[in-house]
Amino acid sequence: MDIDNAPAVKDFVAVIQVLNDKNITIVELVTALLTEKRYKKHSLTKDLVDNAELILAHILGHSRLPDSARNMACALVESMYAREIRDLADCRDWHFGAQQAVPEDIEDFKLEEMSQSYAKRAPRLWSLLDNVLKSRKRGTSLLLQSNTVQVETVEHIDRDEARLDGNGRQRSTSDSSQGEKQKSLALLQIKKSVIVSIMLQSTNQKANTFASILGIFLHSCRTPQKVINTLARMGLSVSQSCIHTAINSLSSNAYLTLRKLGESRCIALAYDNFDVDLKISVPVIEKSADTLKHLTLGLVFPLQHGITSEDLRYSNYLWQRSELNPENMGTLTNKKTYRDLLRLFHEPDDKPDSHTNFNAWVFLRDLVENVEGFEYLHGKIKDPEVLEQIPVVKTDIYPAYSMDVNNSTVTGNVQAIERLMDQVGYGSPDDD
Repeated sequence: MDIDNAPAVKDFVAVIQVLNDKNITIVELVTALLTEKRYKKHSLTKDLVDNAELILAHILGHSRLPDSARNMACALVESMYAREIRDLADCRDWHFGAQQAVPEDIEDFKLEEMSQSYAKRAPRLWSLLDNVLKSRKRGTSLLLQSNTVQVETVEHIDRDEARLDGNGRQRSTSDSSQGEKQKSLALLQIKKSVIVSIMLQSTNQKANTFASILGIFLHSCRTPQKVINTLARMGLSVSQSCIHTAINSLSSNAYLTLRKLGESRCIALAYDNFDVDLKISVPVIEKSADTLKHLTLGLVFPLQHGITSEDLRYSNYLWQRSELNPENMGTLTNKKTYRDLLRLFHEPDDKPDSHTNFNAWVFLRDLVENVEGFEYLHGKIKDPEVLEQIPVVKTDIYPAYSMDVNNSTVTGNVQAIERLMDQVGYGSPDDD
């Protein structure tokens, strides 16, 4: 409806008079235009529908609007929210099968992606939650701010990493205020995602990705069963049995993955000790034994940079030249040390060695990036001269099963190595 071309007040009076003369109420007229087929293509019907947004705003904002009308409006939009929830619940992207759980389900889960999917597939519900959770801060609905409801990206800063990178200095007031705003926004996105996830699981038990991920996390943190059961009843987590099923599936996949890595024969193994305090819920004299367990963890990661199994066939070569080989007793005289490596890139006598130059560069870089007063030199330090650079690649790390072995002794170290190698399918050559 063009407001500039709207009829004058006297014309409204004339229209009202015509309706009164014909004994037609405005309700009957509007109802007929919207429901009867003969008026489906009428210009008044089109004008009414095209300006429904303006009409609804005036009606719902009227001071004399009865509560029954508001209740009817809420009942109508409730079906829209319910429809969005059903569509989300039927989306297989957020279905989690505990019996088919694989490590990638855990590694690839990102709460930001879940929030973006919720906002895209259920924009009305997402906007509603935004206003409800910020009810004390009046603002424009997300639906009216843009054509598409979007999730603002929040940058998560690792403060430890920032310190290591030389960015750990005290932040200014503006930076602190911006950080608080980002934190508040991130918490709001999490709350909305959690609420929608609860609704999804209530609608379709298969739509339980968030609850399953949280349940596995709680299990890894040794959360008491009563707490998990309470959260499961709230819809925040899955049941204990579902968690155990997922853990068993993950363990089976981990076993197969380790075996497959072992078959490549291009892996490195590492292990270390860790302690677990198995506390007793009700301490008694009869159970006063030491509850601290000394265990061993292991890691397996594939070797990079094009290494093949043939490149690793150097055991015999090393043994033939080892001082521990009885055949070499008193025969080895040409012993090499790390100092011999420094001669590989030896500079002329009038220039410092390459390793000295590199150490000086590291000291200068740390001084400029971490000490106040050198900000004007940021970005002006040239990289050191490259002699033979190993390219940086991402290395995937695969955890092995924890072992009930105390590796603080020689026997314990032997057992840890044997059990770790057994997990990847390596055994003694003497074994059948």
